Amino acid sequence: MKNIYVTSGYETRKALDLLAPYLDGMNIDIKSFSDTFYQETCGARLKPVLEAVQYAHNKGIWIEITTLLISGKNDSDEEIRSIANFIAELDSSIPWHLSAFHPMYKMLDVPRTPSQTLRRAYKIGQEAGLKYLYVGNIDDEDYESTYCPQCRNKVIDRHGHVGQFVTNHLNKEGACPYCSYRIEGVWR
Repeated sequence: MKNIYVTSGYETRKALDLLAPYLDGMNIDIKSFSDTFYQETCGARLKPVLEAVQYAHNKGIWIEITTLLISGKNDSDEEIRSIANFIAELDSSIPWHLSAFHPMYKMLDVPRTPSQTLRRAYKIGQEAGLKYLYVGNIDDEDYESTYCPQCRNKVIDRHGHVGQFVTNHLNKEGACPYCSYRIEGVWR
């Protein structure tokens, strides 16, 4: 059994030190690359999140990042590029999940994230050198599947609104069946 921790990234170093032996991976939200956004929208700060991402990665915990793209709030090219560059500078094999926002609760006046915004963010992530990019909260098989960074063949096919249909083509070592490139991640 694998233990995956889904978090907003506010763990202290002490908490991460205690959790690390029991974690196989963490999915950490980077909600924005703007401290103003964090303060005004989340009532929080950006710096502790970035520090938690870096610290967990340096401890050897498998990290994946998720960003919920909200129209007019955190979806500018500059904002997206800043997050992509931060991830790429830390480790280009860290997966980045780009999720569509749907109006809910206190943000009913904000429109749903257009699919073209997610595709634009995906391209910006590619330009930054990220190997593993995924769109979420929409059904878009081409943008939610895993591609081998070396030969570009689809190695994990995901489809359905929440990726509920998955076909894994990797061999038992987690390598591409076409070129034998070992796909980074936690496989066994």
